[in-house]
Amino acid sequence: MNKLLFASKNKGKIYEVKSFLKDIIEVISLEEIEISDNFEVVEKGNTLEKIPIGISTFSQIIKEDYLYIDKTEEAYEVNNQL
Repeated sequence: MNKLLFASKNKGKIYEVKSFLKDIIEVISLEEIEISDNFEVVEKGNTLEKIPIGISTFSQIIKEDYLYIDKTEEAYEVNNQL
């Protein structure tokens, strides 16, 4: 699995990214590689798309402008492997 170094000191943001990408890529924080104190990370405003964690209706995802990734093809492949 590929790895992504996520340069943020925001633990909530790191958790969100790890949760969202857990099956795709291994997300590593600066703290995990023990270099978080060696340099400053400038974080201004809302830098990530809104992720619809816990939202189950497509209309709410659209209405509230959340990020949506269509996984229909992957679901079909998993279903056919069962």
